[in-house]
Amino acid sequence: MDGAARAAVIHDRSKLRAGDIVNGPAVITEMDSTTLVHNGHIASVDDFGNLLITPE
Repeated sequence: MDGAARAAVIHDRSKLRAGDIVNGPAVITEMDSTTLVHNGHIASVDDFGNLLITPE
């Protein structure tokens, strides 16, 4: 990330629930995809289960 190696937390997408927040850097894995949350960003789970990634 940003040209450097960074430690990141790995999350299982199936365990995230509405209202959960994931701070970057992070990796969110699921059966058929992987989502990268960059440093300085957050991923929040909305009421429909969507991941919304925004700058902090």
